Amino acid sequence: MRLHYQLPRRGFSLIEALVCLTIITITSAALLLSVESTLEATMDAQEMTIASGLADQMLDEILGQDWVDPALSDPYPTSLGAASSETNAEGRTRFNDTDDYNDYSSTPPEAIDGIALGQSDGAGRYLPASFRMSNTFMQRWRCKCEVYYVDKDDLGRELDDSNAGPYRAIEVSIFHQDGTDWREVLTRRRVFTYVPPTT
Repeated sequence: MRLHYQLPRRGFSLIEALVCLTIITITSAALLLSVESTLEATMDAQEMTIASGLADQMLDEILGQDWVDPALSDPYPTSLGAASSETNAEGRTRFNDTDDYNDYSSTPPEAIDGIALGQSDGAGRYLPASFRMSNTFMQRWRCKCEVYYVDKDDLGRELDDSNAGPYRAIEVSIFHQDGTDWREVLTRRRVFTYVPPTT
C-alpha cells in the first residue's frame, strides 16, 4: 500500500505575488512623488534665491547713484533714461544717476563693468577659470529695470514723466527662460525721494 504524502508548500501563489507587487508599486509611486515634489521645491527655492540676489544687487547699485545727473541744474528732468554717451560705454560704467537705469535690460545679467555675472571679480578682472560660473548658467536669466515718478499722495501710482516730482520708484524684474518662454520670477520695487541741499 502506498501512502500519499502531501509535501509542504514552498514559495508563493500567484495571488500572493500579485498582491505583493501591487503593494510595492503603490509604495514606490508615493515615494517617487515625494522625491519629485522635493526636487521641484528645491529648484523653486534656488531660482527665488538667485532672483532675489540679482534684484537686490541691482537695487543697491541704483540707489547708490545720484538722484539726477550732476551736470543738470534741474533735479526733476521730464525724460528719464540714459544718454547715448552713457549707453555706449562698457556695461553701466558711465551711469551716474538713477534715471540712467530706466528701460535698462541685460541678458545675461552683467556686472557694472559689462562682464557677465559669475565671470569677473567686480573690478573688471576675469576670475580664474576654476572660480568662474558655467558660461551657460546665467544665459537663461534676464534683468530689467524701470525708473518712474510716483504720486506723493499715492506712492503706488505711476506718473507720466511730464509730471516730475520728488518721488521716484525703481522696479527691478528678474526673468528666467524655460524652454523658449521667459517667466518672471521676481519683481522688487523701491520708492525713494529727493531731498534738495540746504542753501
